[in-house]
Amino acid sequence: MSNTIYNTTVQDSQSTHLRLTRRGKAVFSAFGLGALLAGGLFISAINSTAAEATAEVSGAEFGYVVPMPGESLWQIAAEIAPKADPRDTVADIVALNQLPSSAVQAYEPVAVPLEFNDAERVFSAAEVGILD
Repeated sequence: MSNTIYNTTVQDSQSTHLRLTRRGKAVFSAFGLGALLAGGLFISAINSTAAEATAEVSGAEFGYVVPMPGESLWQIAAEIAPKADPRDTVADIVALNQLPSSAVQAYEPVAVPLEFNDAERVFSAAEVGILD
């Protein structure tokens, strides 16, 4: 037999830790954020439906209210939609007519949302002289 002695010391089994620098952490975070954004965009692209243009014309026409002298849009909104919040109705009318404010001119027809076409003071475009 030989007289060879083997060094059989057991090293401590310490686990090594991954250390990242600030730049490494920033890069790692950016990749993670990029992956999340890409995944979100992919999922939203899969679930979205494409808009389709058609040649069909809607048969719905806006109704119009003709303000009287001294009448405000607030009064009109309260009259055509008594159960609704007048603030919402005024906002809808302002947006529909692309008005700069809620001020209206007397005798100038103001379009109202379709849901109020059945109100007593709402007239068709032909009745107020807008269309033939």
